[in-house]
Amino acid sequence: LTQSRVSDMAYTPFLKESAEKLFTSRTGQSFPEVAGRLLVIFRDPIDRALNRYEVARLVTGDDSMTLEKFAKNEIYSENNPLTRGLLGISPSDRLGPAQVKVAQELINQHILVGLFENIEDTIMRYEQFFHWYVGGSNSDILKCHEEVLQSFQGGYRINPDYARNDPVGFNLVAAAHTIDRQVVGYAR
Repeated sequence: LTQSRVSDMAYTPFLKESAEKLFTSRTGQSFPEVAGRLLVIFRDPIDRALNRYEVARLVTGDDSMTLEKFAKNEIYSENNPLTRGLLGISPSDRLGPAQVKVAQELINQHILVGLFENIEDTIMRYEQFFHWYVGGSNSDILKCHEEVLQSFQGGYRINPDYARNDPVGFNLVAAAHTIDRQVVGYAR
């Protein structure tokens, strides 16, 4: 796809499969003339999981669901999903220092890093990379920026008291994202 120059951008949740196609040429070269880049907005994995917990409570209408119950639930429980997604490995595959190193190499070589906590800077970085907008005062563009920023700010309900109110649940969530925290820390 990148070699044909048909598209400047594509969206996919299938990182590994896409990378295998985007980062190699039709002739199999490891570094093709035109290589794709992944745009990834990294977010603190525990904050993301806690937000998923709050959304699960809201969607199911189960206000009595504790964080511990959420963390132990087969539907909601996770095991370092960011790192596994980057590497294309299953929840049952082992993760350790070697996998962290591979994820870090992927970040260095193929990812244009964005940070959720600095979303405004992230948007500007992506725009500069694509030469979409390099400043100015176009009211339509500024309005678009404001709408995008507002969409990121709305709906993220994270209570700072999880560790105190449900320490077992909080520790389960934290333990399930240990490797992801290392990878996000590296990306920062």
